[in-house]
Amino acid sequence: MWINSADYDSGTNLTFPFLPDIGGQSVAKNYNNTIIESTGGTEYAYSTHDGKLSWSLTFSNIDSTFRTNLETFEVAVSGDGESFTFNDDSTTYTVRFTSPLTFSEVAVQRYSVTIDMLENS
Repeated sequence: MWINSADYDSGTNLTFPFLPDIGGQSVAKNYNNTIIESTGGTEYAYSTHDGKLSWSLTFSNIDSTFRTNLETFEVAVSGDGESFTFNDDSTTYTVRFTSPLTFSEVAVQRYSVTIDMLENS
């Protein structure tokens, strides 16, 4: 599993040292449907696209080196400002962060983080 951006370390892959926590990975499809109701009470749904995948990956025990690498990557892609490449070990996607990376220290120099990403169209 890795992420990559030309803006990070000359386009070098940032490889995750291990897989997300068991039960700490979710993948969902976001359809971004808009539902409106007419004055007569009829509901109409409008979808702006065919759905985008979203990921939420939780890592509960990363070291300070990988934390620094993730923070550097987040700055390189301007948080949610630029898209980047994500590979889940089977398929490559173009994604962007959907929320800032927030780290919690769980032991001396060990951290937890949840990474939320959304597929670009």
